[in-house]
Amino acid sequence: MVNNKIGLSLNDFPSLENYKKNLQSLKELDFRNLSFEELRKAYFDQAKILPYVLGNTSHTIFSKNENNFFYRARIQRRSEMQKEDSTLIQNFSFPPPSYCSDNGRANLKNTSVFYCSNTAPAALNEVEIENGSEGFLGVWELDTKSELIFNLLMSNDTPESNSWSEYIKERDYNYKLNQKLHEGELSNHMDSLRKFINDVFMYENKPYWLSSFLANRYLYGNDNSDFIVYPSAKSHHDYVNYAFHPNAVLNHLKLSRVFMFRINEINDSGVFYTVLKVGYLDRLHIKWKSADDSDLKYIPEATRNKI
Repeated sequence: MVNNKIGLSLNDFPSLENYKKNLQSLKELDFRNLSFEELRKAYFDQAKILPYVLGNTSHTIFSKNENNFFYRARIQRRSEMQKEDSTLIQNFSFPPPSYCSDNGRANLKNTSVFYCSNTAPAALNEVEIENGSEGFLGVWELDTKSELIFNLLMSNDTPESNSWSEYIKERDYNYKLNQKLHEGELSNHMDSLRKFINDVFMYENKPYWLSSFLANRYLYGNDNSDFIVYPSAKSHHDYVNYAFHPNAVLNHLKLSRVFMFRINEINDSGVFYTVLKVGYLDRLHIKWKSADDSDLKYIPEATRNKI
């Protein structure tokens, strides 16, 4: 844990009951005709603050796992695949801003971020696979001695099946301890705000007015993070998604494998697929081959056979 940034006291907030009502009214606000500045004002009028709970990759969940992979998937038709240069890393990374014609869950229009997930199933679910879908699953790793700073945008009702649940408990414990020592009892207000932000990322529909605004503040604001961690809506909170600032990807991540896949079947037992070929980095270029044992650590057995 790096820091719990609040900077306000209990006197700056309405009663807890009224604060919850304010957050609910913010959630129900019609943002369609608001400018970005009007949206910003509406958020801070009701929520008061943007909570920063900063962590780093050296002292959190990343330091406890031997393999910290980030999975990024995209669906693509075979005819479109043939038009791309499959030796270029950038084709499997974040898109240029000119391609971002609409808000995404964690990006404003004309602003690029690198979306990925903490498991292959979560990444594939995010791109809405169906029977016969083909595409690419990129596997990325941290490639840095630097500490990457992130903001954790998840609430304390995250299920224990989620690999981040233990860290969330640690975050909340440290925050409440800090509040008792320094700023008065704000923990209930902050729990409500974190639940609000968690639910915005889980349930807000297109065009993602609030979630894109919040993500942009975290990634491109004055206190910008290298990435944010938020709940996976498609997996019902069991997994997490990440959104990285493009510069963090360029400076601190490396592409380890790219799996070209075809979805064979989706049923109640899981999702079954075939790996068509595997791309690996050979100095500056991606080369392609058939899958072999050296690729297995990137997609664990449970993932290869059933997602």
